Amino acid sequence: PAYHPTGCHINFMNAWNQLYARLPEWRLYRHQDTHSVVADAGLVKELLEGNEYVALAKEDVVADAGVVDREKGDYRLRADSPLRGRGISIPAVLEAPYVPCRGREVVTRQWAKTLVEDAPGPAAARPVASWPGHAHYRLQPLPPIRRLVDLDAQGPGTPGLNEEWAQTGSYPIFDSSRQPETADDWEWIVYPDNRLADPGFDKPITRGGPDDGPGPWFTRGDIHTYVSMACANLFPAHQQPMITFQRVGTVAPECEYILFGDMTLSSAHDQFAAIGEMYLAVGDGLQPLGTPASARAEPRKSRCWNTYFTRYRSGKAGEDAAVGQPLYVVVGARVDGPADLKTEGPVAFVRWDGLTLLTGERP
Repeated sequence: PAYHPTGCHINFMNAWNQLYARLPEWRLYRHQDTHSVVADAGLVKELLEGNEYVALAKEDVVADAGVVDREKGDYRLRADSPLRGRGISIPAVLEAPYVPCRGREVVTRQWAKTLVEDAPGPAAARPVASWPGHAHYRLQPLPPIRRLVDLDAQGPGTPGLNEEWAQTGSYPIFDSSRQPETADDWEWIVYPDNRLADPGFDKPITRGGPDDGPGPWFTRGDIHTYVSMACANLFPAHQQPMITFQRVGTVAPECEYILFGDMTLSSAHDQFAAIGEMYLAVGDGLQPLGTPASARAEPRKSRCWNTYFTRYRSGKAGEDAAVGQPLYVVVGARVDGPADLKTEGPVAFVRWDGLTLLTGERP
């Protein structure tokens, strides 16, 4: 590619649509290639002439990699290559807390789908299934992210494919003796059944409060419902949230509740932000359980098709005041801006799609 005096001709891609110009930006935002070297005679010249916009240290840039024969594809390093000793020696055993899959079989314990019939222990102790052969997903706390190799702790080596590996066929392996840092396999299970009576918002709407009955959906304010979605046009006066909610039974003891949903928010005014929420609540006052899933679109900005979730794990009966109380799923929207501003038409918009309430239980 064409030469650029700051290194912008050397680009980095993350996924399929994120382009990072120059090695410094790639390092800053993705924390990758912190040990890499740029081979570019033009950038060496720019550095020597004091061009600060290259933003690389002198030891990070060499004029030529010094490979044996680039034209013939022989990228082994010559004896005089400036890259010799600039690489990292990779250990024979990689410090991976994960066990690789065997074909299509998942052998790690973070997330796994298991048939009830496969549950260990006597049949009476196995979790109750909704139907024979019912599958569930174990819900495990995710382990901390670890690097496969602590590069800063390794000694110097020659970059590229290690010739000894190619000659002997002995390549680095995963440390399969390590178990992931998760809970026991059967500590909690979560069923894939949506507990909402009307996850699509397409039932008739009754305006009122929690005392009006167990469902389908009830609204306060001007939230509109259609097949598979609910939405709200927000005006300056909507500083307090408009809400719609559904009762989904009562809070069970020692139960995990996980609420997922997509929220789309947009602001059409330079002084108003759009705020959307979804949460679990109890009691006639719709007291939130746990931390609500909240999203905000700043003035003249949008947040589209993002999935949010919130969760609550109840305690034992008699110890958790929420146990036995009516449980509600609530969504709400409001604006943040000057309430006395006179405008024509709405200033913001919030939409909800695909609400799903999953429950997890102890077996």
